[in-house]
Amino acid sequence: MPLFLAVGLVTILVVSWLAVASWRSVNLAQNTAIRTIAFEKLAGQIIYLNEVLTSSARLAASTGDARWEKRYLRHVPILDAVISGAIDTVGATEASSGIIQAEAANQKLFVLEEEAFELVHQERNEEALALLYSDVYELQKALYSDGMRVLMTTLESRLSDNNTTARRNVNSSLIAAMSALVGVILLWCLLARILYRQQAELKVLNNKMTRANAAKSDFLATMSHEIRTPMNGVLGMAGVLASTDLSMKQRKLVQTIKQSGEALLSLLNDILDLSKIEAGHVELECVDFDMPYLLDSLDAFWGSQLQAKNLSFSIETAPDMTKIVKGDPTRIRQILFNLLGNAVKFTKIGGVKIVISEQQLADGDLRMRFAIMDTGIGIDLSAQSKLFKKFAQADASISRSHGGTGLGLAISKQLAELMGGEIGVKSAPGEGSTFWFTIRCERGDESLVDTEHRHDDIGSQEPHVRHRSLRILAAEDNHVNQLVLKAILEKTDHHVDMVGNGLEAVAAVMRCSYDVILMDVQMPEMDGVTAAKTIRGMEGAAREIPIIAVTADAMVGDREKYLEAGMTDYISKPINAKKLFDALSNASGVGGSTDPVPADPEIEQSHDDTAIAN
Repeated sequence: MPLFLAVGLVTILVVSWLAVASWRSVNLAQNTAIRTIAFEKLAGQIIYLNEVLTSSARLAASTGDARWEKRYLRHVPILDAVISGAIDTVGATEASSGIIQAEAANQKLFVLEEEAFELVHQERNEEALALLYSDVYELQKALYSDGMRVLMTTLESRLSDNNTTARRNVNSSLIAAMSALVGVILLWCLLARILYRQQAELKVLNNKMTRANAAKSDFLATMSHEIRTPMNGVLGMAGVLASTDLSMKQRKLVQTIKQSGEALLSLLNDILDLSKIEAGHVELECVDFDMPYLLDSLDAFWGSQLQAKNLSFSIETAPDMTKIVKGDPTRIRQILFNLLGNAVKFTKIGGVKIVISEQQLADGDLRMRFAIMDTGIGIDLSAQSKLFKKFAQADASISRSHGGTGLGLAISKQLAELMGGEIGVKSAPGEGSTFWFTIRCERGDESLVDTEHRHDDIGSQEPHVRHRSLRILAAEDNHVNQLVLKAILEKTDHHVDMVGNGLEAVAAVMRCSYDVILMDVQMPEMDGVTAAKTIRGMEGAAREIPIIAVTADAMVGDREKYLEAGMTDYISKPINAKKLFDALSNASGVGGSTDPVPADPEIEQSHDDTAIAN
């Protein structure tokens, strides 16, 4: 852009120079004749206005700025009037071929420039710019210049008897100005070529970035699918086991399995959301929730882990701390889990403590501060600046001895800032570490707190369902996932037929009549999408069977993709039983889940369903 401004400034200076030279020629020839003086002045105006029109048209095409078109339209009638005045002043006989040729060329230039403006209106600026630098346009410019040159020769003959020296000086000045104008035109051509080359380079770069983003999305989609498939078995079987007759000790063990699986799944969701975090597209919840309950869930989850390592764990809050706040509990818990996970990882002796404080802000909001203190190995001051960068750790050897990607702190920093806060660390080698973060939130309304967050999801995973018996076809190639589906569905009076791929699903539909089909997507022989399209292409009632996609594909846009492919509904793995029964209810129209089974009061849930089935 600065280069365009520079060339534009040079163009204005050259045109101004040309105008001044023309004005000087008129001034020097004033003793020749009144008519000659008037013509010289008009000739200068014609040249100036013609260049104004040309530069305005080209600037409008190159920048797309409507002001240049307005400038052009403002000068068109002026140029017409000036040319008519020049013919009247000199006389048709004397003007002869010169002014006539210039006038004809000028009219053709008008036509070309009008075509260029039409292209600009259609946002085809490159084509407009190419037209204004085309050979046809330049030819008419040359014809116009030739016509004006003939006219100037006629004037030179008339002025030669009175002031030969002045005539030569004026001509020299005009030639220099015209040469400079040609130079400017060539400069604009060069600039256009440079711009074209830059656009080509940008296009190549954009293609590379597009391929890189596509590769990244493919990688994330593959990893999501491959991890969610076994996680469906872990969490699904844990949920089925929790619904059996267990002792309190066994139920707590199942809870630990389920909570650990949910923590791993939450981490997977964080990784999949990384691109959205980087782009600033993460959507925060703003709900009323019980802060003490959130802290109790931390105590329930991390207390046992720290106890197993012979470490202490405590949570300290001010007696008058606000209990019901409005914010995003899932993201707050996510940051706390990241920081607590690091504290536990690097602490061998002593313990971990969480200290929560709050500050009343002038506008009535709260600033809550969470400090996670440990007695671990500590961090050198020079390494602390690396902590909150993606895939960075204080010491490269840490990844070998303790594991981890260094991603958790980078995500925590982004989330804290999205919630109106900040994050930091205070540490020294051998003296432990204190990681802290702040958030901005509002005081909440206890009547609006979601009571589902206060029930054990293990106990409520299996909802009461009122329905008629359905005949269900489940297409699933993974043996563990088949067991999970059977275990969930066989607790009802539904009849389930299980097949291992899309071909078998199509064959089963041709043999039997089903109420609902549960269709995995990635299967051998024939994938779920192809199978769904095949079934939709059948004759008769089979094409109307509701098909629910049950898949480990949980990237943004997957749901819409499968619905467009002919699926009726979509649920992601790991399978949530309540969502499965609700999907069956919606698809079959026979009634869904009602109130959940009362939860065991001894068991607390550490992750919301939204984190499980994201």
